[in-house]
Amino acid sequence: MWKRYGFTPEGFNLVILIVQPGQRSYLLHPELIEISYWLFKSTWDPWYLDAGPDTVASLQYGASCPCGYCHTSDVETHNQEDHMESFFLAETVKYLWLLFDLAVGPGNLVENGPYKLV
Repeated sequence: MWKRYGFTPEGFNLVILIVQPGQRSYLLHPELIEISYWLFKSTWDPWYLDAGPDTVASLQYGASCPCGYCHTSDVETHNQEDHMESFFLAETVKYLWLLFDLAVGPGNLVENGPYKLV
């Protein structure tokens, strides 16, 4: 869905492959990038690292606004709403940073730095 729309809608019908009516928005949720981080950390399959640059490109293209990032009210038209939840910075951006840090390799900060917090 991310490759098709640039975002993951709140609801998607897998039987007929359409976005669910009333669930067309993307509210900057972290789940896709969070699971990419944990799956990469679990499998070390570099395929999961591709989610990082793809997510950043989509956010820059379809969710950036002059004061930060905003909700997308419709993933097909990319209409924006003037709203950004705090979890975008607290979780989505955090997991992007963690994923890019792991992409550095064995010398990354999270695994080898002085603070073992994750």
